[in-house]
Amino acid sequence: MEQGGKWSIQKKVFLVIGILVLIMAIGGVALTIFSTKATFNSYSSLTLKAMKAKQKENIDFLEVIAEQFNNENDFYPSYKKDLTEMAKSIGLTRTVPILNSPTEKLKDSNGQDVCWYQYSNSLKSSDGGRIQYWDYDNNKISTEVIYIGKATKDSSFYDLK
Repeated sequence: MEQGGKWSIQKKVFLVIGILVLIMAIGGVALTIFSTKATFNSYSSLTLKAMKAKQKENIDFLEVIAEQFNNENDFYPSYKKDLTEMAKSIGLTRTVPILNSPTEKLKDSNGQDVCWYQYSNSLKSSDGGRIQYWDYDNNKISTEVIYIGKATKDSSFYDLK
């Protein structure tokens, strides 16, 4: 009986050690899964911040180009080439992709780099413009509109030529 009792204690110790090893293994797997998910969420957050920063830079860049064009011509650009040529003439080496047609839609797949610029008033006497962009927080076109020059929400807007 003593021998059976000893064997029983050894079995119990072995069983407890086995259970502890199993718990540690499961904990390690769980830690790996959760840390990977946290890393992915951090990466997604950083990516979103980078996309927003690039978009803000593009909007600011577009405003500068439109204002510079107005300073030199006494009207705001109404042609896409006006914006491109102005960027080159002031020594900027990059351009902002701009939607300029009703058939082009601003959406999340192109919103990182693309702004939608429209001019107000008429072709060669545009008194301003507006810029719209993709709102990543709400996953739709931003309800905020950036007005340039004398343009207001009541102005008539036209797509770039």
